[in-house]
Amino acid sequence: RYREGIGDPDYSLYVVGKRFADEIVTLFGPDGSRHEVPGHEEIELGLVKLAKLVEEYEGEGTGQKYLDTAKTLIDRRGVEKDQRESGYNGGEYSQDNASIKEITEAVGHAVRACYFYAGVTDIATLLPEDDPDRAAYLNTMDAIWDSVANTKTYITGGIGVRSHGEDFGDPYELPNDDSYCEICATIALANWNQRMNLIHEDAKYADVVEKNLYNAILVGTNLTGDKFYYSTYLEARNGDPRSDWFACACCPPNLMRTIAKLSEYMYTVHGDDLFVNMYVGSDGNVNVDGTNVGLTQETEYPWDGAVKLTVNPAEEKEFTMKIRIPGWIQEQNNKEVSIYVNGEAVTAEAEKGYVSITRTWKEGDVVRIDMPMEIRMTEADPNVTTNAGRIALQRGPIVYSIEMAGNAQLNSDIANFSPLNFVIPRDAQLTATYNEDLLNGVVEITGDVKYDNNGELIDAKLQAIPYYAWNNRGNDGVEGQNNCSQMLIWTKATGETPEATAPTLDRIEISGPAKTEYVQGEELDLAGLSVIAVYSDGSSKPVAAEDCEVTGYDANTLGEQTITVTYEGKTAAFTVNVREEGQPVPTLEKIEVTAPAKTEYVQGEELDLAGMTVTAVYSDGSTKEIAEGYTVGGYDANVAGPQTVTVTYGGKTASFTVTVTEKGEPSDPDQPTTTPTQEPTDTQKPSDTQKPSVTQKPGTTGRPGTSAATGDQTNLFLPSVSILLAAAVLFAVLKIRKTER
Repeated sequence: RYREGIGDPDYSLYVVGKRFADEIVTLFGPDGSRHEVPGHEEIELGLVKLAKLVEEYEGEGTGQKYLDTAKTLIDRRGVEKDQRESGYNGGEYSQDNASIKEITEAVGHAVRACYFYAGVTDIATLLPEDDPDRAAYLNTMDAIWDSVANTKTYITGGIGVRSHGEDFGDPYELPNDDSYCEICATIALANWNQRMNLIHEDAKYADVVEKNLYNAILVGTNLTGDKFYYSTYLEARNGDPRSDWFACACCPPNLMRTIAKLSEYMYTVHGDDLFVNMYVGSDGNVNVDGTNVGLTQETEYPWDGAVKLTVNPAEEKEFTMKIRIPGWIQEQNNKEVSIYVNGEAVTAEAEKGYVSITRTWKEGDVVRIDMPMEIRMTEADPNVTTNAGRIALQRGPIVYSIEMAGNAQLNSDIANFSPLNFVIPRDAQLTATYNEDLLNGVVEITGDVKYDNNGELIDAKLQAIPYYAWNNRGNDGVEGQNNCSQMLIWTKATGETPEATAPTLDRIEISGPAKTEYVQGEELDLAGLSVIAVYSDGSSKPVAAEDCEVTGYDANTLGEQTITVTYEGKTAAFTVNVREEGQPVPTLEKIEVTAPAKTEYVQGEELDLAGMTVTAVYSDGSTKEIAEGYTVGGYDANVAGPQTVTVTYGGKTASFTVTVTEKGEPSDPDQPTTTPTQEPTDTQKPSDTQKPSVTQKPGTTGRPGTSAATGDQTNLFLPSVSILLAAAVLFAVLKIRKTER
């Protein structure tokens, strides 16, 4: 936000960026002079971000042209190539092989693909619930996500195969010594999954983000923050040193940006639901339905599963806290997670990976979460033939690697030692121990294993370290080097493979179908209906609509009907509306707004929407209360006097009035006072209507699934071991770059 957070705003970059975006709209927008698509996708999500910022500064509707342009670029991709003046055809490599509404598998350049999917998900989130394109986009995103998560992702969370030219490989094609796993690709995958989490409110997407952050992203730099990976192997036979920098230097700054914005992944807010997605020792603040809530986490995660979360709302506030239960817990023998609020056990079952706690929260309330952590010997999917007869070690969210450093010293009696020759018995007794003197403090896994010595299995000692920390020692075991010669994750194993317990169907999730309005007598049209079966182990698969039982539709009954979809005993539902023949489809005529409870403010206070109701009134006289999808503008905390606050939904507006009292005037002594945001002083600053509006801050608008931890709304201190490492890396890199100038 160009220094807004430190009270010294600078809007010059905003003006420049907006001017550039306007040129893009003029050239390539819906009414632009050129019919083209971008070569390297990412502009789609960039236009969405800019649209939100413009509407915050300049008022409701002012960012719509950027959203329309993003959607146009999405819809053009893969079609109407003969209309492109440039003759560009990106093909499968650039996801330009088919319409986004027809794709079911992730293909092509992994970075481009995941940034594209993030932009598509952004646009889908902002489309009205009844827009058929929203259902079509989400159907595609669900199918592609299943393709990526279950057939094209390495155990570290990385994606992309080197010999394919940075592309996704074929399903289950995951060679360890030919992995590409570009840092930018993993970051893009995390960004996309964060958006999928926001729209679906399912913890499985946060599981992906967590695995990426701790493994395939953090490995991108060394422990001192001055050497970097662009791409990463899962198995190194002849060394893989990090580099000082790259000619194409996208990955290092992207890594540091991701670490710097880590707080945005921790908490999200939707209405009066607060989602706790990540466990990191920290202090923070989020806005829950107009109330500031302080959150303090005390934990040694990811080394220990105990978390103490202290809740400090500005005033007593009823809301639902949704505690994420990490998916890795389901891979353990001990799956019992304990949650207590002020010492009282929470007995609620997890739904979509979250345990919900609804109560009136008070200052000093304490939530304790205890997640058991075991060493896990992970077996690969049988379809991944590369890893047949091998296992990987994991503990909590951390994937472990076995490198030459440390192990050569433990096995100095073995001639020509190589960690690639380790063989781990499946019944080996391994131990996890925190070692503060190893690699800035990590939990290491040690134990007695076997070693393949020219075909003879002999006894050996094993040390496994977190994958992100590999190649921070030389072959002599001394830290601070960049020349470790060998490393692997998937290790040969002996002993019987444990019988896998077949996962059970947990639930089904549906989106669509495209058609929801019918004339009396019409048959139900299931085109666009997407059904996803979600299993107890977190896996999922698409299910054909014809394999489901669909009930509840009566073509002769007028009005709204609930249609039930059933698959293997699990159900989900959607609604349709049946009207008389000749009766026009009702259109939105207006919206009605009941003002929130609070309408009197002191200068500097944020707008509080608690108690506000938004009702849509349609042409047939029907009404519907709107809980999300609307936006609020027109409030300026720095301007004293009466203000008209505008609520917009579906292009219709309504308003209510609030009054802002100057500081120093007689007012409620209990009202909080804050320093108002400094007005921009740049000669190219936005007009008065462009100044920041707190109503558009995350958590205060009606937009669905907004992140609660962005901008100056969240202030986090991150003292856990891994995050201290990340912060040290960030500052080290900044210092190094400054010195090199």
